[in-house]
Amino acid sequence: MEFPSSYTNLPIQHLAGVFRHTSASYKFYWFLSILNDIESNNREAIPVNDLLIRMVAMSWFPINFYKLSFGKNDSLANIIKSILEEEQVELNLKSTEKEVYQIITKAFQQDNKAIKKEIKTLSYNVPYRFLTPFFSSQLSGVKSDYQRHQMIVAEANQQYTHSQTPPIYNFEKRGKEEFITIHSHWLDYFKTHLSLIKDFCYWNLLKFLQKRNSNVPNIANKLFPPPKRTPLTKARKFWDLAYTESPELSNCIFSKQSLLENPFEVDHFIPWSFVTHDQLWNLIPITPSINSSKSNQLPNLDTYFAMYAHQHFSAFQIAFHQEKKNWLEDYSLLFNQETKSIAYMQESQFAKILLEHISPLHQIAANAGFSNWIYRK
Repeated sequence: MEFPSSYTNLPIQHLAGVFRHTSASYKFYWFLSILNDIESNNREAIPVNDLLIRMVAMSWFPINFYKLSFGKNDSLANIIKSILEEEQVELNLKSTEKEVYQIITKAFQQDNKAIKKEIKTLSYNVPYRFLTPFFSSQLSGVKSDYQRHQMIVAEANQQYTHSQTPPIYNFEKRGKEEFITIHSHWLDYFKTHLSLIKDFCYWNLLKFLQKRNSNVPNIANKLFPPPKRTPLTKARKFWDLAYTESPELSNCIFSKQSLLENPFEVDHFIPWSFVTHDQLWNLIPITPSINSSKSNQLPNLDTYFAMYAHQHFSAFQIAFHQEKKNWLEDYSLLFNQETKSIAYMQESQFAKILLEHISPLHQIAANAGFSNWIYRK
C-alpha cells in the first residue's frame, strides 16, 4: 500500500517502513492511538500516558473478548490480565472501548500503582522504536537500547525544528509528564489522509495477527469492538416451530428445564466471540440464567454434543417438512449439500458431519483460551 506523496517535504518513505520486522503489536497500537487522538482531540502535543492507555483500550477486545494471540513477545495480553485482576477496576466483557479507556485513565490518575506500573512498561521502547526508520543511518552500529533511545530523542528534537524533512514527532517534558508533539506538517498530512493511513495500519495489524492465529476465523472483524447485534428472529421462529411440533424437544440441553414453561434466549453453542456469525446450526435455546452463566465459554463436547446434535437434527426435519427450506441455507453451506439431501440423512450421519465441523472449531477456540464449561446447578 502506498501513501499519498503530495507533501514533498515529509519523508513518507520512512513512515511506510515503520512496521517492517515487527515482532510485537506495540507499534500498530501506538500509531493508531496517535491517529485516534488526532481525530478526536486535534492536538499537536499529546501526553504519552494518554497514548499508552489508548493502546490498552484498543487491544482490549482483540485480547479479552475475541482471545486473539499476540505472540510470546507481546506483553499487552499480560497487561490486560493484570488490569482485570485488580479488584479496584470494574471491567468486564461488556465494557466498551470508551469505558475501558475511562476506567483505566481514572485508575492511572488515582495512582493505582499496579496498573501504572504495567502501563508504564509500554513506554520503555515503543515511542522511540517507532521513529527508528527516520534515523537508521545515525543508529547504524549502535547496539544498546538505552543509547539508541537517547540518540532518537536527540535527533528527533533537533530535526523537528531544523530539518526540512522532519520526523513525525519530538519529545518534551512538562513538569513530570512526558509529551510527544506532532510536527505541524505531519499533523496536516494525517488529518488530510486519516482514513487511508488508518487502513494502512489496520492492514498491517491484520497480517501480524493472521500469522499468530492461522486457524481462527474472521480475524479482520476482531480488531474492533463487537458491532451492535441483530435480533436472532429467524432462529427463534425456527425453534418455536420445533417446540410446537415436538414438545419433547423443548428441554434445555444444559439444564433439562422445559423451555415451553420458561422463557428462553437463543445462544451460540460455540461462542459468538469466536465464530462471529449467527448461523443457525450454531444456535441453541437456553434459559436466560444459563445464558448469563455460560457467557462466552465453551460447552463441554463430551457432555453436550449428543443432545445438541439431536435437537438440531429433529428441528431441521420439522422445518424441512413444514416447507421452511429458506431457513435451512446455513446447514446447506456447512454440510456442502442441498437441504433435501440433508433431510434424507440418518441422525447418526447428520451428527457425524456436524461433529466434523464443530470439533475443530471447539478445539481451536479452546487453544485460544476460551474456557471449558459445564452447567452447575
